[in-house]
Amino acid sequence: MENLLEILKYVLPSLIVFATAYYILHTFLKNQTILQQIKYREKALDQVLPLRLQAYERISLLIERISPTSMIPRVKVPQMNANELQVAMLNNIRQEYEYNLTQQIYISSQLWNLVTNLKEETVNMIASISANLPEDASSTEFSREIFQSMLNTKGGFPTNKILDVLKEEVKELY
Repeated sequence: MENLLEILKYVLPSLIVFATAYYILHTFLKNQTILQQIKYREKALDQVLPLRLQAYERISLLIERISPTSMIPRVKVPQMNANELQVAMLNNIRQEYEYNLTQQIYISSQLWNLVTNLKEETVNMIASISANLPEDASSTEFSREIFQSMLNTKGGFPTNKILDVLKEEVKELY
């Protein structure tokens, strides 16, 4: 029994020292790992933030460029008829959308869905107006009908609403 007490005198304090050292070392290493992760995230954020801002800029430009109010003056040629203007507008929308397709990885899914819906609404509006015009309609008549349709859209054409969502997302970055 005396030998057991003698062994416990030496083993018990060393076990306590070992447990304390293990706990302190474990806590220290855990905190160091957390600090390294924070530094890594900060560095990644420093690299990704400019790309995300550029993506938001490009998406806002896409929204503006596929808006009929800015697209018609850009693609319309004086001798065009309504069908030629329709084709030019649809090609322009497709090219702009495809050019900015990769930006969806930097913006929210909600915003990307709004942009895609805007593109589809614009294409559908152009197609439906074109279908209701006579074969020999001029590009001026077609343009006038598009502007009239945009004015008559309940709640207005969604371009400004989508730009507001975009601005809110950019504010969240700061």
